[in-house]
Amino acid sequence: MFIVVLEFNVKPGLENKFLKYWQLTTDIIYKNFGSLGSRLHISDTNTYIAYAQWPSLDVYETEQDWSEVDIEIRNKMRETLIDGQVKVINKFAVMSDLTKSKPYQE
Repeated sequence: MFIVVLEFNVKPGLENKFLKYWQLTTDIIYKNFGSLGSRLHISDTNTYIAYAQWPSLDVYETEQDWSEVDIEIRNKMRETLIDGQVKVINKFAVMSDLTKSKPYQE
């Protein structure tokens, strides 16, 4: 598995619009380009951080052919960002995954 960590600096007052178009854009990437989805977080400084999962670096780097409709949705998300761009913070290969879907119970 391959992970990409992204940062989004959202314009004040556009948080709900950002969330809507981030979800739509993430769904497009999942359905069309082989991602395994993403989790969105908000930091204590109101910066949004996404943790996107991919099956491999090769799948992540595969050229993506966006339809005009999908580009429009992606651009609406970018319009909510202060600089209009998504910042890639880092990329990681997963060495071990010990996450669980629910707390431990005996």
